[in-house]
Amino acid sequence: MRKHTPLIERFWSKVQKTSEDGCWLWTGQRLGSRAKYGEIPFGASAKTKHLTAHRLAFKIAYGPFDERFCVLHRCDVPLCVNPSHLFLGTVADNNADMSRKLRHGRSKLNPEQIKEIFKQRANGVLVRKIAEKFSVSNFAIYSILNRKRYKYVEIV
Repeated sequence: MRKHTPLIERFWSKVQKTSEDGCWLWTGQRLGSRAKYGEIPFGASAKTKHLTAHRLAFKIAYGPFDERFCVLHRCDVPLCVNPSHLFLGTVADNNADMSRKLRHGRSKLNPEQIKEIFKQRANGVLVRKIAEKFSVSNFAIYSILNRKRYKYVEIV
C-alpha cells in the first residue's frame, strides 16, 4: 500500500521562501484557467477537494476560521503564502482592498471618482453631464447613485 504524504508537508514542499519577511511564493498547482492563485488537492482520490494555497497557509499559521471570510493579501501577490502577509476580511473588505490598490477588474472608476460623482450630483449636476465627464453611460451613473455598483465605497 502506498503511503500518502501529509497535507502540511506537501504544502511546504511547494513554497519558495525568499526571506522571512518577503513573499513566500507558491510553486505548485494553480487554480483555474486564469491561474492567479495556488491550489493544493487533498482527500481520497474519489473525493478529492482543492484548497487555495493562501487560505491553507492562513489556517496552518492561525488555525481554523469562518469559511465565509476571504483571506486577503497585504502584499497584493496572489501566489504569496507568507502568513504575515495574509489577513481575514469580508467580501466588502476584499472589494475595498482591490479598489484601494487600483486592482478592480473591469471597473473604470476608482473610489475618489465615485465620491466625486455623488458630490456633483448633490450639487445639481445632471446625470448626463456626469456620465460624459467620467466616460461612462447614464445607466452606470444611476447604478452608482442607487448603490447598485461600488457599494463598498463609503460616501460621507
